Amino acid sequence: MTEIVINGTPLHRVQMLLESEVAGSVVHLSYPSERLRVAQDGDELELMVPAFLALELYRLGLLSEEENAAHEIAVGGKNLGTFYFGKLTYPRVRIPTIPTTHSKAKRPVA
Repeated sequence: MTEIVINGTPLHRVQMLLESEVAGSVVHLSYPSERLRVAQDGDELELMVPAFLALELYRLGLLSEEENAAHEIAVGGKNLGTFYFGKLTYPRVRIPTIPTTHSKAKRPVA
């Protein structure tokens, strides 16, 4: 299990409140670390997470495409540094499970 952390928040601990069919009960959706991936290529990161989680990360303000929005990213306990997200896309390959979104980030130019 590799933990991915954005701005101090472990992604596998993000809980999305769902509508319950049982009165008085609370239902949350979260994704285990095994469903979250990150790939680094030089100064670029590619974050691969389920679409519902990507939407929740934007809703919570943990991800932003604003030009100056910095994101501290750590993977497996190692701080990779500050990144800026460039774009959010769906995968090019169809997978018969819940779609995963991809987001690329770049390090700031010094």
